[in-house]
Amino acid sequence: VAAGEPRPAGKDLGALAADLDAERDHISALELGRLIRDHEPGLRVFDLRSRAEYDELHVSGAEHVSLEQLLRIPLAPNARVVLYSE
Repeated sequence: VAAGEPRPAGKDLGALAADLDAERDHISALELGRLIRDHEPGLRVFDLRSRAEYDELHVSGAEHVSLEQLLRIPLAPNARVVLYSE
């Protein structure tokens, strides 16, 4: 599970994909569970898998998006973003 700080303005898809590939700012499933349980302020969880995989099973409260869609989603300045995929 990858978690990042608020996305810098203008960060492009390639830079975001490189961060994901390099596994920067990862957290464990247990840590994500704690954040959800504790209602972490500003927490946004995004599922980057296919729609079929999301429909079959996903983290409670997660939003299904593609990387392209993610870059267009307005986020609060204090948002804590968690991305997960395969």
